[in-house]
Amino acid sequence: MSNGLQEPTPPHRWIFFILVFGLIGITVLFITSRFFRHSEGLFSHSSYTSDPTPIIINIANSSLQLPQNMIRQEAQRTSEPQASLDLFFRWPDLEGYNLDNQLAFTEISEESKLVFIHLSSPKKHISSSERLYSVYSQHFIGTPSKGPGKLIGFKMNEKSSYAGETVYFKPDENPPYVVRCFQPQPKVPTICLREILLKNGLQASYRFRLGMLKNWRELDLATGQLLNSFVVQ
Repeated sequence: MSNGLQEPTPPHRWIFFILVFGLIGITVLFITSRFFRHSEGLFSHSSYTSDPTPIIINIANSSLQLPQNMIRQEAQRTSEPQASLDLFFRWPDLEGYNLDNQLAFTEISEESKLVFIHLSSPKKHISSSERLYSVYSQHFIGTPSKGPGKLIGFKMNEKSSYAGETVYFKPDENPPYVVRCFQPQPKVPTICLREILLKNGLQASYRFRLGMLKNWRELDLATGQLLNSFVVQ
């Protein structure tokens, strides 16, 4: 005789349901990971490559041996001499584009960890000290502010060619660390630009998100060492 109460589901049925849903979840994750793993070019620019094979490229009188997956432009992955090179890598692992990190190379938010580099061999080199004291300081306005990583910041005169920028520097470094950053705007990721001299008369301009500036010392050291390691002549 029924007493009007529903019998509880046996415990083993709940275990069965949990196992089924668990298997479904694992299957979905596996299919998704395989999809991302084999979809090169779908989430990134078609000119990117995951091939890390080194290639020798000449800029002016310098030769560089570079992994192809760090070279942004397809047209620059050639043995033909180049006037300049555009590179990129992900911080802090210093890796170029590959199938496992391709989503990171489409990241455009403030959280992006990508570092973009422009390599060239200018006829005239200007050091960080010269830029700071002979150029940038002429356009400082207002009082200095505290920047990330114990840097000092000055806003630039709106009537100058550096309008909308802040220059951060560490004067007691030798040579002084100097970087330009666009002043933060609502919903617009802030870019910082740093210029360094490399071996054989090469110059690198590299840019990154403002959020990475707190690690400026480690970033600058790693970037310089990485780029110099590519110079073979």
